[in-house]
Amino acid sequence: MTTLLSLDPGDLAMGIAGLAVLQSTAVIALAWLLARAAARRRPALRHAIWLGALVSLALGPIAAILADRAGLSLVELPTLRTAASALAPAPAASAVGDAATPAASPRPAWMSQLPIGEAGEAVAREKPRPAVDRKSGDRLRATCGLAFAAWAVVAAALAIRLAAGVFHLERLKRRARPLDPGPLGDVLDDVRATLGLRDLPRILVSDELDRPVAAGAWRAAVVLPAALFKAMGTRRLRDVLVHECAHVARRDHLIGLLQRAAEVVYWPQPMIRLLDRELSRAREELCDNHVLHGGDRLAYSWTLLEVAEFADGPARFSTASGLLSSSWRLEDRIAGILDDGRDLMTRSNRRASLLVAAGFVAATAGFATLAPAGDGPADKTEVSGAVDRMADKLRQGPLDRPADDEERAGLYLLDLADGKSTLITAEPEPGLRNCGSPRWSPDGRRILFDASPGKNWRETHLKSIDLGDDRLKVADLGPGNCPSFAPDGGRVAFLSNSRQPGRPLGIWIMRADGSERRPLNVYGAPQWSPDGRKILVVHFGSPVSAGVLDVETGVERPLVFPGYRIHPSPRWAGPDTVVAAATSEEGTAIALFDVANPDDCKVKEVLWKKGDRLDAAPTYPAFSPATGRCAFVAKTPEGLALYFVQRGSFGPPRRLEDRAPDRKLAGLDFSPDGRFLLYCSDRASHDPGGRQTH
Repeated sequence: MTTLLSLDPGDLAMGIAGLAVLQSTAVIALAWLLARAAARRRPALRHAIWLGALVSLALGPIAAILADRAGLSLVELPTLRTAASALAPAPAASAVGDAATPAASPRPAWMSQLPIGEAGEAVAREKPRPAVDRKSGDRLRATCGLAFAAWAVVAAALAIRLAAGVFHLERLKRRARPLDPGPLGDVLDDVRATLGLRDLPRILVSDELDRPVAAGAWRAAVVLPAALFKAMGTRRLRDVLVHECAHVARRDHLIGLLQRAAEVVYWPQPMIRLLDRELSRAREELCDNHVLHGGDRLAYSWTLLEVAEFADGPARFSTASGLLSSSWRLEDRIAGILDDGRDLMTRSNRRASLLVAAGFVAATAGFATLAPAGDGPADKTEVSGAVDRMADKLRQGPLDRPADDEERAGLYLLDLADGKSTLITAEPEPGLRNCGSPRWSPDGRRILFDASPGKNWRETHLKSIDLGDDRLKVADLGPGNCPSFAPDGGRVAFLSNSRQPGRPLGIWIMRADGSERRPLNVYGAPQWSPDGRKILVVHFGSPVSAGVLDVETGVERPLVFPGYRIHPSPRWAGPDTVVAAATSEEGTAIALFDVANPDDCKVKEVLWKKGDRLDAAPTYPAFSPATGRCAFVAKTPEGLALYFVQRGSFGPPRRLEDRAPDRKLAGLDFSPDGRFLLYCSDRASHDPGGRQTH
């Protein structure tokens, strides 16, 4: 099971695979219906339809990835991963280790009247969920891993076979000798005139072939079997050359290569064989039409029979286009050639081609806007409901009421609607009195934060507050600080300062339940990007520096802000966008930076400049994409206070609380819907906050 889990390619890959299967089925079915209804006896239009379907399949996964990166996905589709997430239970509470799940914290006093479950957690009595073994989700993930491994193995084998075929065909061309045009001057002139070409492609003769082909992955050529060339009369040689040179002129060798590549990628899709067969047949019919434009139907039929008798077995090279095709029986092909009602067009008219192209472009774009559902709820109403339930539980009273001291910093919840703050916890575990780095999960059901004994950062532990079944559950996730949720909520990045054996310092990632931990060998405070592919690493030091770490490769690229000095602590504010307090020659401001190019991070928008109706130094900005609101800590001579600015507004920064300034204030984080703000402060536990100032 562990081996199969390690093969799980991830949410996006499996989502794109699911969309590819759905798109390929729909596109090929659409092409078949169009070809049957409008182009049964029109090979040029039929070829345009099937070629459009092939291009749509080739561009579909790329378009889906680009749409996902650009945030253009409009509809979410359920996936196996969604089902696995729905079956996954809430984080367990047990001892933490590299392969263990989190340990339960000592029960806080506020839970003393609640019933106790086997794990020492509060047991909810309302809205119970069915208990599901975590192995249910693992089995689905293992199935995904096995399916991905099977696809990869077969695709790799097919790709190797394709590459070998291209290599052998190119080698055959190199060993072939050029055709002597001297005795065939009239024939070649006839071929050139029939096809309307100024120059014919290279024509080679080989002793290694048993049938004529148009071949070449790059520079295509016509290759004739030496024995057939000697035995064939000039009239039939003319028919063969017209057919094969038409393939080269139409660049059918490139389309054939794209067909083979599609078979490599879509090999589990049985309908890909239908597309390949129909497109190849239409292609051969069009080249036959080129022959019939200046030739005799009956004579050409005899040419096909003679070439077929000369051929020995199936074609050796699947990447080459040839006079003989396995797409349909030779008898049916000859019957079509002799049919007086045959459409002899060699290309579809411009209007029909544009309509076909527009249809498949629309289909590709439409499927690209579908998105694989993530592990969190797709419904914003569901997220806001979870946030409301979490806030209601937190406002019922703090988890603890320790004595105030200078080393204490509590975790607070601020309701942005009324400006009231609530103490959540100030000592989640005896001795851990310094809370920091709160993060609200994307689904609104969990809050992670860290807690340490004063400034002894090496003893910092990660803590989890889970809504569970509408009752708060507190768990210890082991040593670590600065947690950050992945956008699907399924993984967490954190910083480890622990000196435990086998646990190197630096950034680690783990599943949300604390299992499957692995280090990334980079030191700094991590923040997972909105697309889940990168981690913003904020390095400790003065001045502040940051980088972007690729989660899969482990490669970090420094962020360069030309002309700016960054203050603590930059945060993600959207795709390829970071919010930061920064100083330049023009002064200090809070701005949104475009970090798509890490070597040249540019200002996208200035949200506020120091001195604009508030003379305070900004730090620790947090931006809510849901509301466009940016909260920050303002440092004044009197102390620290919470302010916010609204994106797109020209109004001054507004104070979030009507109270005396704090000595310590940091760790800002919005709820996923932007209606609540988490922060850490050393204010007295009996005086959490006041009302909002307008």
